[in-house]
Amino acid sequence: MKPNDHDKQSTIEEIVEEWKQLDFTDHKYEISNYGKVKSFARNSKGELIKGRDSTGYLQLDLRVKGKRKSFFIHRLVAEYFCRKSYANSTIVIHKDGDKKNNHFSNLEWCLPEEQIKVKRKYLPKHLHSKLGGSVSKKSDKKPEDGKDYFMFGDKYHRISDNGSCLFIRVKFGDKWKSLALAEIIMERDDRPKPSNKHKLGYIDWDYKNLDPNNLIWETQADKTERLYDVRPLQKERVRQMGLSHTKDIHPKKKQKIDEYLSKGKTVSFISRVLNMPYSRVRKYVLAQKETEQS
Repeated sequence: MKPNDHDKQSTIEEIVEEWKQLDFTDHKYEISNYGKVKSFARNSKGELIKGRDSTGYLQLDLRVKGKRKSFFIHRLVAEYFCRKSYANSTIVIHKDGDKKNNHFSNLEWCLPEEQIKVKRKYLPKHLHSKLGGSVSKKSDKKPEDGKDYFMFGDKYHRISDNGSCLFIRVKFGDKWKSLALAEIIMERDDRPKPSNKHKLGYIDWDYKNLDPNNLIWETQADKTERLYDVRPLQKERVRQMGLSHTKDIHPKKKQKIDEYLSKGKTVSFISRVLNMPYSRVRKYVLAQKETEQS
């Protein structure tokens, strides 16, 4: 370790750890300028909670107004302990590139348009090796061949289109990896993927519109709801299909079900033989048992 690095480390360690209570949660939580979080839900003295990994960042699930919401620890630390240079700063960067180092001295607020510039100031090599993949001698010049290119890690990469996503191919070591442009933009905008259930979404349904305001993370359920909003007739058709399953079973089929039950056949067997949904047969069987018991 260099002498100045040792002095810097000593200065950081000399800073007293400070705790502040989160003022928006249902239960009592405290966060420190060291990036630690305490929960007082089960222990009056508080117990440390580590959070879970979410695309490299540490994330917590907290109760807010009766609902569970996810929060990134680094953003909470920045909100409570880091001063903003500009009131409209929305991005929080990790100076050393380590997304799990949430000490307040390692965090800095910046504007979206200056995010890459600020990262370079602290860790230029990190940006080349981790974000940019391999860098060639001609990487700083955009090819003039009429094709579309995207600047990533100081290198222009040719944009490919698979019909549902725009992406680039980047070499990491000996392996090539496909990176969605929308995901890169979301990462730069400090909006990492919340969970494995979330996929990239486009508000206007146009995957070629890479305006940050057009990009969202959504689950399949979220996407279905948005689809119903623009296609109300489809939602009605699905509703009608659901109602069809609530209609009473034909008397002849009821008789067949009763016969099979008397022979000791299972619901799965009856469903398969009569070509009926398992849930409908099971619902009928349970209703019959309740009737007999009453």
